[in-house]
Amino acid sequence: MKRLYILTLAALFAGMVCYAQNEYYYYKGSKQWLTLDRTKLNVTVAANDAQEALVTGVDFGDIVFQDDNTTPGLKLGSMVFSDEASETTYQQTIDMLLNNDNVIAVHPNYVTAENKEIGMSSYFYVKLNELSDNDMLSQLAAQTGVIIVEQNEFMPLWYTL
Repeated sequence: MKRLYILTLAALFAGMVCYAQNEYYYYKGSKQWLTLDRTKLNVTVAANDAQEALVTGVDFGDIVFQDDNTTPGLKLGSMVFSDEASETTYQQTIDMLLNNDNVIAVHPNYVTAENKEIGMSSYFYVKLNELSDNDMLSQLAAQTGVIIVEQNEFMPLWYTL
């Protein structure tokens, strides 16, 4: 019986460790682990509804909005919790924000193993192999419903989607 108890605890602990280690990205072929930063959220709102969108009942510090340079009519805000939120409070805040019609998107922040912050957004970046591949990118974007926001003027192989 004691052995079963120890095996059960070991399995639960292993499951928790695996669950906590599921956020990463690849850099130069190696996995870079991330830790969810539950002190901040990034929020995208319609420019005219920036302040009204964030009535959540959660205690935040000052929220600073900036114009989204790639998409006119949107503002980006960084919301900082007064204290690190519990997992439940963090998820409830995201759910409340997403249920608000004025909120376009809510994105988490992460911390790397080197303690550097990484913020998320709705944009992603694609580097083409050759400039002639832009027709293929346009076709793929049309098929998948993705909008090509811009081509980088200084690095013409890079596109923001």
